[in-house]
Amino acid sequence: RPAAERDGLMWHGDDGVPTAQPVNGHYIALLIWPNTNFHWVRMDRDFTWSHKPGGTAVRNVDNKGSKITDPSQSDFSPWTQFCGYFQTIPSNVTVN
Repeated sequence: RPAAERDGLMWHGDDGVPTAQPVNGHYIALLIWPNTNFHWVRMDRDFTWSHKPGGTAVRNVDNKGSKITDPSQSDFSPWTQFCGYFQTIPSNVTVN
């Protein structure tokens, strides 16, 4: 979380899926593959979520083929640790 905030992402919490779209930007969820790397999932306008694992196409289903409506409950293995939700405004993000 601290690294994401240093890059300009705004912490939204970890206790529930956002129920409205932000006025600016997008909501994203952070997942961790412990001791290996991280993965981001983005809330789409229809309140489902999408992601792009590696070199694959963008998709709105998890590893079980289920539509992603709650990233904290979806199967993104090997990214098994759900960290929470952030708001991002792409023009305000600087990756450090």
